[in-house]
Amino acid sequence: MNKKEKFAAGVKASFRATFHKGHVLGKMGYLHDELEVVGNDISYMHFKNTDIGICRTKNEFCQRGMGAFINKKYKDAYREFEKINLDQFPEGYYVIAICNLYGKGVKKNIAEGIRMAKMGADRSLCCKQLLARCYIEGKGVQINKRKAYELIIDTMSQMNSRTNTDIDDDYFMPDIIHFCGEYELENGQDEKALEHLQMAAVDKNYGQSYYLLGKYYFEDEPEKAKKYLNRAKQLNVNVSSAYYADERAEVSDETIDGGVFEKLSKGTSELSSISESLDNIMDHVDKLDPTNIKLEHLKKVNEYNAIKRQEELEKLKHEQKTLGYEAINAVEKFTHIKQIRKSEGKSDKEETKLEKQRRKNRERKDREKLAEKSKKE
Repeated sequence: MNKKEKFAAGVKASFRATFHKGHVLGKMGYLHDELEVVGNDISYMHFKNTDIGICRTKNEFCQRGMGAFINKKYKDAYREFEKINLDQFPEGYYVIAICNLYGKGVKKNIAEGIRMAKMGADRSLCCKQLLARCYIEGKGVQINKRKAYELIIDTMSQMNSRTNTDIDDDYFMPDIIHFCGEYELENGQDEKALEHLQMAAVDKNYGQSYYLLGKYYFEDEPEKAKKYLNRAKQLNVNVSSAYYADERAEVSDETIDGGVFEKLSKGTSELSSISESLDNIMDHVDKLDPTNIKLEHLKKVNEYNAIKRQEELEKLKHEQKTLGYEAINAVEKFTHIKQIRKSEGKSDKEETKLEKQRRKNRERKDREKLAEKSKKE
């Protein structure tokens, strides 16, 4: 459940819990009636940069890389991790797998992260528990809770029997111990389940395990269950008010003040107004959603780009039209010049013929004169 859904559920639950029938005090109960599942979901692949401290190593490159990783200098960390001799220090598979799975210091590559975790799982307990988490969540692999359970049990067994491992017990997360208990309860292994839930709750102070223990003992040992449930609430787990029905019964039959009831009974229009306001709030929440903001921005960018493309297209058409006119003018001009030159060529030719005729006439006259002169003599 994302932040927007949690907010919506919270607003609706507050409204229903506060304005429910005539016995306001009794029906308010605990807000967790409507919010039991909100915030109680467990993400086995949720990872903080400090969680890399689960890896225990003597390799200097790994140590320097982990220090940089914790300080969020992921690229520096990955450069150090790449220098680790994986044959001698299998914990290197784990830190490189983490970087690839979460895109820290290197481009996110889930397939490569899974490959590194599998390669290191035989010799690295860190890799083994990481691979178990992937099987629980289905991250890069098919969901396989049985396989995940077997990997976790094997990891804890080796942690108890070996002193020289690459996993730090202080950083060993309680959520996967809780997973074992939950899995065992589902498969009828109550004794083992209670052992693991106690380990996660008491040793690791894990609220979800306290809650599950409270549910388990509620029917047969209510007082014991109540202690577990109270502790779960102290650890910010949303415990259903169904487990506190006896306490709520003490106030559920109390008649509320007549004036208050009268105001509430006359306040239908006000409640309708509140409901409309809540709808408006949700509309604003939708608008503030980063995804919607990004989509709105992309929409505006696309509209702007479309306008720019249309303007450029109109400009191009105008330029093509202008070039067309210029080309036509150039052709006409060229044709005109050609015609002038042709006419000029004809004139020259005609002039040459005239001069030739004139020359022949002069020569003929000269011959006639010579002939007359010769006769006289």
